Amino acid sequence: MGFGVLHVNDIKTSCGCAAGKITSNDLATGETGEVVIEFDIVDSSTVVHSAVVETNDSKSPHLLTIRATPRWPLDVKPRKMHFSLLTLGQSGKRSVEVFAADGESFEIVGVKSSAPSVECRLLSDNGRRALLEVLVRPETTGIMTEHLVLTTNNEKRPTISIPITGNVVSTARIQPSRVLLGRRAPKSHVTVRLRLQSLAVSPNTLSIDSADADWQITKCAIVSEDKVSGESLIDIDVVTPSTDGYHRTNLTLNGINDQVHIPISSYVGG
Repeated sequence: MGFGVLHVNDIKTSCGCAAGKITSNDLATGETGEVVIEFDIVDSSTVVHSAVVETNDSKSPHLLTIRATPRWPLDVKPRKMHFSLLTLGQSGKRSVEVFAADGESFEIVGVKSSAPSVECRLLSDNGRRALLEVLVRPETTGIMTEHLVLTTNNEKRPTISIPITGNVVSTARIQPSRVLLGRRAPKSHVTVRLRLQSLAVSPNTLSIDSADADWQITKCAIVSEDKVSGESLIDIDVVTPSTDGYHRTNLTLNGINDQVHIPISSYVGG
């Protein structure tokens, strides 16, 4: 409230997906105007935008903050899934509830996952609320990023996408986790014994590779194996590089349910 005519010069929004406008750019003393911020909603997340209104007022510019949480006629809970820790070879399970916020009936007509490792089955459905079970069986270690897409007969929300994330770790453990050979002569033959803890070791496909061609692996064999505990003793014969200096590389053990990487290093010289 003030004296004279208030002139709105511009309205700048924080994102190109939002647009600002005012009912009138010039407001006389005692008049009021309405600032309208329009933006698109692409998912169920809370939306936060800001707008700067520039006027001829001495206190200009004025900052506006807009926060909105969409209310879909058809929604899911949870809206996204995260498995904090999954072990390779094992499965994780979560339940998903699909419900009509307005109480109208709906039908799930299709379910599609981004990978064969993600499965979904319907547990119950009364037309207004459905319960699904999601089962994940990761096939590789690392960060899992998948999604589930539900298709419905709801015109306002025909598809619902549910992100699925998680951290997948190997079931295999090896000791020592790092091999330090110390000072060795060039092309020295060294036998290293590894203790592997894994429930899936295949003697026929067990092998070890070096990331550096200067390091040679001449042997990789299982010395003993305990089927009950899953522990195996493995001998590998390593040939150090032919040039003097400090050398290091990674050895990769194959033939189990996951690759295991073993750093190896040595100072080569007389």
